[in-house]
Amino acid sequence: IRRPPRSTPLYSSAASDVYKRQYDEECELRVNHKRAFTQPITGVEQISLNGFSDLEAFHTSGGISTMTKTMIQIPNLSYKTLRYRGHHRYVRAMRDGGSFRPSQRERTIHILTEKLAPKSQDVVLIRVVADGHTHDCIINAQNGFTAMQRATGIPTAIMVGMLAEGLLPNGVCHQEVQVPQPRFIAELERRNIVFS
Repeated sequence: IRRPPRSTPLYSSAASDVYKRQYDEECELRVNHKRAFTQPITGVEQISLNGFSDLEAFHTSGGISTMTKTMIQIPNLSYKTLRYRGHHRYVRAMRDGGSFRPSQRERTIHILTEKLAPKSQDVVLIRVVADGHTHDCIINAQNGFTAMQRATGIPTAIMVGMLAEGLLPNGVCHQEVQVPQPRFIAELERRNIVFS
């Protein structure tokens, strides 16, 4: 999330072409121990997180990947994207107006990329709620990397290291099941990615 100019609640640090996937594809979740689906940009709720008081969260696709199939012991599992308040209205209007249709996607990406270019450093906010406990993490830009680069690149690099050490099986694996969690969390913390 980047703090947008007041007149631009649409802005986010996500690459513009991600809009078409996050905001236009069905969202998978678990409800009462069963896989379920919902439409994107639904389930909007107002969120405050560690000094960021003007946020909203809503369903988007892809965030929990394979977890609805591998984490069957979890009765209820969902994923929501955090954005600044009002963001969902703009994106829903774009989607409903046809901006994400295949014939319009390239034009939409071009316009968003040109008009919403980064003007400030980003921040990644993560909230995990499990068994009645809430854990938050704020990832900032650091050492020449954006917050989004750190949030995606550091976990990937940690897992590559684990693969090189023989801690992960060769080939495709489900990280939520096969990555040694205590070691993974410790490696994140060593790199200043800490859940409180």
